[in-house]
Amino acid sequence: MAQPSTWQDGTGVFRREAEAPLSMSMRLWGLDWSAHMPWYFDDVRAEVATPEEALPFIRQHYPAIFGKAGAEGLFLASPMTDAKRRFFGEMDFFMLRVEDQDAGIVLGHPTDWTSYYVRSAAVLPAFRDRRVLTQFGERLFDPLRAAGVERIEAETSPANVPMVRLLTGQGYMVTGSVHSERWGVILRFTKFLAAEAQAAFMRQYTAMPFAQRAQSKPNA
Repeated sequence: MAQPSTWQDGTGVFRREAEAPLSMSMRLWGLDWSAHMPWYFDDVRAEVATPEEALPFIRQHYPAIFGKAGAEGLFLASPMTDAKRRFFGEMDFFMLRVEDQDAGIVLGHPTDWTSYYVRSAAVLPAFRDRRVLTQFGERLFDPLRAAGVERIEAETSPANVPMVRLLTGQGYMVTGSVHSERWGVILRFTKFLAAEAQAAFMRQYTAMPFAQRAQSKPNA
């Protein structure tokens, strides 16, 4: 959730296709976020944005928030390609605004027909004490659940303690870890929106049937 989605295209210009494609959420689920938004949290307004509206915030603030991608050769930078441009053109972009100032951003998209991935989220330091991402994240659940989505997934560095606390506080569970040349070590979190999906996960990974069998054996 807190991973950057920066790109390098030389000019810093995001070029959309001649005709803007439908978002992946619309194509898969018929989910039109503009029908649900804007959302208001005190003086914060969350609303759907276009890639062109989101790019200036990413270019200006992501290097300071996340560190420059590929700094000192630590991780693999991701340049803007035609494929990446098309992918971003179909993602969901949400801007978090206070009056006329951009305070934060959230990017997301489906990963399959039952899963939604919060790819990136960032809030400027001046607005982090307002629980902006917490309130925004809680509002995501109902529209996605109504569209038939069974789980929301997000990733963050284990060193990002505020984000780890936010996710676990909203009922996300650690369901894996990823080690890559792109972001290093990150934890995968899952918020189950469907009771059946959560029950299956609990049966598979927390029921500990081997311990139950050991307890059922008679004493020697």
